[in-house]
Amino acid sequence: MLVDSHCHIHGADYAVLADEVLANAAAAGVNKIVTMSGEMTDLNLALNYVRENDPLRDNVDLYAFLGVHPHEAAQLPKDFEQIIKAKIQANHDVVKGVGEIGLDYFYDFADHDLQIAVLERQLQLAVDLNLPVSMHIRSGKGGDAFADLIPLLDNFGGKVLGAVHSFTDTTANLEEVLERGLYVGVNGIVSFNKDPELDRAYRAMPLERIILETDAPWLAPKPYRGQSNQPSHIREIAEFLAVMKGVTFETVAQQTTENVTKLYQI
Repeated sequence: MLVDSHCHIHGADYAVLADEVLANAAAAGVNKIVTMSGEMTDLNLALNYVRENDPLRDNVDLYAFLGVHPHEAAQLPKDFEQIIKAKIQANHDVVKGVGEIGLDYFYDFADHDLQIAVLERQLQLAVDLNLPVSMHIRSGKGGDAFADLIPLLDNFGGKVLGAVHSFTDTTANLEEVLERGLYVGVNGIVSFNKDPELDRAYRAMPLERIILETDAPWLAPKPYRGQSNQPSHIREIAEFLAVMKGVTFETVAQQTTENVTKLYQI
């Protein structure tokens, strides 16, 4: 069994119909899928996708995380986390965490202090509800996003559980993340990465702390580059990771599935 721990397949503009997504996933051995919201207008889309496709779920379990992406930090209602909280509590059977949340200093769509404040409020929400988080932490022209993340996590005294999705940073920041008990998401980038430092980070990641993800519709792995990504492509990601780690595909599949099912309680 395989799990897609982070994707965005519920969007109205997603190119693959739900019945095809789920049939392809089942055929590839992907039995659990977590779709992530990113905007306030996205919350209901994620919930509706999971609910409306319930009849198709004989072989694939669908779940959602609800949260807002750092790109949206400058345009949120004052009570945004209370809105998210109410939706989580009303749908606790299918909503298993808070995400996609985080910091993005690559595009810098919002002031850093504002991004940090929005992230802190969503981390507090997750801690209050005893739920894991899926975090988008991306450094860039605006600086090292992990330099602001780590003190924020430490302020919560180890209570934040979850993963840094699509980890594409340094081995030093990987160590900081792992020291705080977090997991890291590996996606299709592993199949086409050309950055030596990221390659070192991938090789340094202990399999016991990796969860697999597609981030669909983006970041399709080889041999699907240029196509709309989908959860069934988790198999190719697992195969690339197995070669890199020098272990069997079955080992990667079993360990990463155990990791995410325990972490996300799915």
